[in-house]
Amino acid sequence: MLIVSEYHNFEELSSVSDVWNRLWGQTPDSSFLQSYEAFEATCTQAGLRDQLKVLMVSLMGKPIGFVPFVIRPMTTSLGTLRVLTFPMEEWHSFYNTIGPHKTIILQTVIKHLKKSGRNWDYLDWTGLVKQGREKERLQTAGILHGMKLEQHDSRECSLINLEKGWYSFWTNADAEIRQEAHSMERRLQAMGRVRLMRCRSIAENQTDEPGDNLIYQHLQKILADNVANPIGKNSERRGTRNHDFIGRIHDSAVKHAVADWSVLYVDEEPIAAAYGLAHQGRLEMLALASRVGWPRESRLVLMKMLLEDSCRRGDLNIIIPTTWGSIATRLRNKTLPICRFVSTPLTAWRVHALRTSRLVQEWMGKPQETFGFYDEVWEDRRNETPIKLNVLA
Repeated sequence: MLIVSEYHNFEELSSVSDVWNRLWGQTPDSSFLQSYEAFEATCTQAGLRDQLKVLMVSLMGKPIGFVPFVIRPMTTSLGTLRVLTFPMEEWHSFYNTIGPHKTIILQTVIKHLKKSGRNWDYLDWTGLVKQGREKERLQTAGILHGMKLEQHDSRECSLINLEKGWYSFWTNADAEIRQEAHSMERRLQAMGRVRLMRCRSIAENQTDEPGDNLIYQHLQKILADNVANPIGKNSERRGTRNHDFIGRIHDSAVKHAVADWSVLYVDEEPIAAAYGLAHQGRLEMLALASRVGWPRESRLVLMKMLLEDSCRRGDLNIIIPTTWGSIATRLRNKTLPICRFVSTPLTAWRVHALRTSRLVQEWMGKPQETFGFYDEVWEDRRNETPIKLNVLA
């Protein structure tokens, strides 16, 4: 018999944290961002610790999987909507079901959402690869249990595939970005010795670099200074806003042997830094920044050296957030289109009213509402500029 249990805060959820991580370890193509520690860090940073709707599926009394939802408030012209979604909208990871039996988990969760009491206004299931199995399974579950799921394009995930080797990748990369990297590298070499110091956790609480603590301190200082002294457009510096999150997950990432951090030095001066998560031949980049006062192109030099080193380490797939701007779009040699599924219950009158208002405005050619259904803004609890999303555009 399949049973769904709900957890609404971390005081409740902590009792099954070990079960969560055990099932995370059994999840195909899993990411550290699906771990219990990463989920807690994300919810803490977003101010959602007491707004969880984590669903645990059990078969004959034995847990077989989790779907880690949160209920995020969204400001609209008709009041605040409660959106059932995942907590990682800014990141690229495919953050969905946790556990090895994905079809059973999805079928059970959709049935539960359809029939149980509702404390949300609409479902926004994000992070689905358009050609992926998870999307197909979710579609099937919706059809079987009578939940209408509308598909909407979301964004792209930028990939760097190094299976053909470093030389093949770099010679086929964008000519302009190669020239920028070479020019900046020569400028830096004229100032002193240029070297990349890279650390990776290789076993529980062990790294492959003796100076890992100092290098990590330099990385955090560079990321923190970038947040305190923002330069450029928001979309180009999203990768520097993660220093708090990285600080929350770092010890756990080291423990699970997935942490990977790098700092570029000129002589003894740290000038750029990057942080990622390495797992099963894949490196997920979370942050990249140049030191305040140094050319931003030094990030390119770091990425060039990091990618060359990744080939030697066997990291053949590098995932870069598209929000990194030109670095992502010009370095990538592959993209994965991402979509989302949205479900709106008939009783969610605010959502339907906002949709109707938007359609009428478009038909009449009038300016759209600043914060309408298609121009929503998450309530941001970190005293930062609210993040505009395009959830049903």
